[in-house]
Amino acid sequence: MAPPITQPTTTNSNSTTNGSTIPTNRLEREAKKHDRRSDIVCRVRYTNVLPDLPFDPKFLRYPFNQDRFVRYKPTSLEKNYRWDLLTEHDVGVEIDLINPDAYATTGQITEDDEKLLEEETASPANLKRSLLNKRSVPWLRKTEYISTEQSSLKSSIKLGEVRLSSAKEKLREESLRYLTKDRILQIIEEGFDTAKTPLEKHYTKPSVVKLEEWPLFPDFD
Repeated sequence: MAPPITQPTTTNSNSTTNGSTIPTNRLEREAKKHDRRSDIVCRVRYTNVLPDLPFDPKFLRYPFNQDRFVRYKPTSLEKNYRWDLLTEHDVGVEIDLINPDAYATTGQITEDDEKLLEEETASPANLKRSLLNKRSVPWLRKTEYISTEQSSLKSSIKLGEVRLSSAKEKLREESLRYLTKDRILQIIEEGFDTAKTPLEKHYTKPSVVKLEEWPLFPDFD
């Protein structure tokens, strides 16, 4: 009796000596992992591995300018090109061309300007006073003021002026109260006549004399 014939079955695994199976995909991945490929496009038949450097790396001084190959150098064509000044007419931008040479300084100063630039000469008395103020006395305590007398004096003077002006105004109002209408008109007319009288001398300095006179209002004619 002939033995039965069985058809062999194909599997996607490889058997090992231990009888265990390893997938084909895993074998392909391991083969690709150990495959060394060079960066050269063509196929290299013989490869030589360079030996290691016999010394440690070090920095070398670069004797050339670093931007000699990348420095921007405009050409004469670009320098001589005249750019058009294009402005928007609807935004109100107007460019007024001026001559810059008109504002150039000549370097010479007139005599009137030289007088303004002269340094002020300090008198010997002021120099002596400033030296005394600059003198430092370390063993003496600096004087401290709670309130300055000058400010209090100014406030008292202003207060007195206000009181005096208010008293004069009150006296004037009382004097005008008992005047008649005709007397008030007469006082007003006398004021215009007083303004027309020429002033030859100063009202507080008799030695001061008028040299020239100008009208207060211009000539309307």
